[in-house]
Amino acid sequence: MKNIYSFAAIVLAANIATAATYLRNSEVSEADWTGSTTWVDPSTYEPIATPPTSSDNVRIWYGTTNISATAAATNISMKAGESGAGDTPAFNIASDLTLSDSFYVEKGNVNITAGTVDVKGGGDNKGIVFYSGNISLSGTSETKSNTFFSGDNGVANAGPLTINISDSAKLTATNVANGFGFGINARTQDVLVNITDNAILTGRLKVGIGNNDTKPTYSAKATVNISGNAAVNADYINLYRNGTLNVSGSAVITITNDARLGDMSNLNSESAATADSVTFSGSSRLNINTSNNNGGAMIFNGATVTFEGDSVLNVNRNVYVGKHYQDTFSSGHLVLKDNVQTFSGANLILLHENATVEIYGSNIKPLSGQTYNFTNLGASAYRSQMGGTIKYIADADGISQLKINTIVALDTDKNTGYDLLLDFTNFVLTEGETKQMAIIYSNSSSNVIAAYETYQDDLISVIKAKEQDTYSIYASGKTLFIDYTSAVIPEPATYASLFGALAIAFALMRRRVRK
Repeated sequence: MKNIYSFAAIVLAANIATAATYLRNSEVSEADWTGSTTWVDPSTYEPIATPPTSSDNVRIWYGTTNISATAAATNISMKAGESGAGDTPAFNIASDLTLSDSFYVEKGNVNITAGTVDVKGGGDNKGIVFYSGNISLSGTSETKSNTFFSGDNGVANAGPLTINISDSAKLTATNVANGFGFGINARTQDVLVNITDNAILTGRLKVGIGNNDTKPTYSAKATVNISGNAAVNADYINLYRNGTLNVSGSAVITITNDARLGDMSNLNSESAATADSVTFSGSSRLNINTSNNNGGAMIFNGATVTFEGDSVLNVNRNVYVGKHYQDTFSSGHLVLKDNVQTFSGANLILLHENATVEIYGSNIKPLSGQTYNFTNLGASAYRSQMGGTIKYIADADGISQLKINTIVALDTDKNTGYDLLLDFTNFVLTEGETKQMAIIYSNSSSNVIAAYETYQDDLISVIKAKEQDTYSIYASGKTLFIDYTSAVIPEPATYASLFGALAIAFALMRRRVRK
């Protein structure tokens, strides 16, 4: 991406030839947009008699500026003083503002509470650009732009950026595909975005550092928190380096194409992969309804995607763990825990030997009204790449049954499916008690279920709660079961009697030897 700072300077210089440029006077601590005495010509520092209009450029580099009535300009740029030094300027917007070009904030505090801010600039480098400061979008406001970029863009000492979107505020990307680049322009300064209450975002959701940049030296992080009843409606989710996405409360993300959950900038090197993190908790939902047969949720390049609490994973096509959208295969991790529900319309496909699906506890279940957790386990189109482990981590009550319509065989001679790991470290039984648990069910693949029993030494491993515990794994029809038995541990008195008997036997042996 081109340096937007330089770009904005070029735009301003070009526009000066055809339109006035207005500068907030440093002597005025607070001013309304319509105040004719609050603006100066930056080339002469002489007052400009009339307020800015739709053909003018505006530089807000000092004090506080308020918009309480309909206003317009070609573009707006904000930073702390003309040289970049001085107090951070503030811009309060409570009415309609229309810009024909861009809204550029190198450093500033922006508070939008009402009205519509409509930035009509076209092209990748025009739109809304936030580098550092505190941005608050609240009330009933709507902010529209071709693109939304955020991050320091390498500007020295720019400082962190916080964006808060609350109440019933709306952010709308007029070009949906450009969407929201939260952290895309960051290099060394962190970006924090909080979206809550009934806020609505419409446009592609891009979280993380770099976009097409591949420089691993960039140390900034981008964190997006979505909570309350907030909603995001997008064609894609794209994750990049150092991206964290937390979705909680009753928030909903709805995707019409793919959720690409992994660092897309560093795909060709295992060492360059960064462990991006996505967490859905509370009663939040991820809905993916794509018409792309190969689309869905893609968890790759070391990313960990966790669904916990009462959250819902609702995907109508595929959940790839370890797949990249351009057929580069890498590890990924899907974690399901607590009371999570999954939709049976999706295929679950692991595509890397280090890819894992981790099922915690005994209450993972299909989405209400559905029969299966997933339609297929594996996919025939990816047999040569399939690999990975499904891990069951028991709670005190045991494990969840994974319900699948069809299991796709990987190798009918031996490796008939993904490896299974059963961890009973947290399992609780009374001594000597046996509990039967269903591990995996397949409606139409009883031969694969039977093969798990046949080749269990190759495909199944068990971590026992106590070394003395015992178990047996067997197939019955279309279900794979485990019978787990808690060992009977002798009481201390039993140990004492055993030791006493051994002592007597040893004494008798000594007497016999002496004779």
